[in-house]
Amino acid sequence: MPHGSHFVVDNMDLLLQKIMEQAQELANAERCSLFLVDYDAQELVAKIFDSAVSDIDQPSAEIRFPLTQGIAGYVASTGDVLNIRDAYSHPLFYRDVDLSTGFRTRNILCFPIKNEDGQIIGVAELCNKIDGDYFTHEDENLAMQFSAYCAISIHQSMLYKDVTESQQRSRLANELMLYHMQVEDTEVKSLSKNPIMKPYEIGATFHQCSFLPRSIIEDETPA
Repeated sequence: MPHGSHFVVDNMDLLLQKIMEQAQELANAERCSLFLVDYDAQELVAKIFDSAVSDIDQPSAEIRFPLTQGIAGYVASTGDVLNIRDAYSHPLFYRDVDLSTGFRTRNILCFPIKNEDGQIIGVAELCNKIDGDYFTHEDENLAMQFSAYCAISIHQSMLYKDVTESQQRSRLANELMLYHMQVEDTEVKSLSKNPIMKPYEIGATFHQCSFLPRSIIEDETPA
């Protein structure tokens, strides 16, 4: 297992790029693609599709396709490892990608990335064994061992992202609360001249009024 294969970074694109580079080096492959599973949309998604040409400093459009489509979709749906010696003879291989990029795919090793509960959270696809005609059983075993480290890193990065977003929402709620708690001097003077009303005089249910900023549903908060 290569040194540094367990990453914990706060930039998901950077993390995926590092995972692909390590997987590519580990199996001695020409290229590696990595997809995450979006169960809500029933899709596989990747911002960084190809380890050989990706530039993490440049924003890229997401690549999305159905969870059951193609070789990666099959692996994501079944959890099986696919070691394909001749890509063009396999019924699940999508040739249009090669036609559009000019890259010639000879063989493929595609394996799932599972979390500690056994749920598939991603799929990695290695293309073209450099020092052989195809990927070996040893490559399969190494890939599955490596996928465990990938899963830990991806899971921790997702948790970090969730915590960071929660802290940002909390900070925004506190800032809004403090802003609305500010009172003009004229309002203070006006209120000081009048007797303080009792809650039941303001409204019959006024004493029941309560609000917690953290109770706002995440989807209803501004982006």
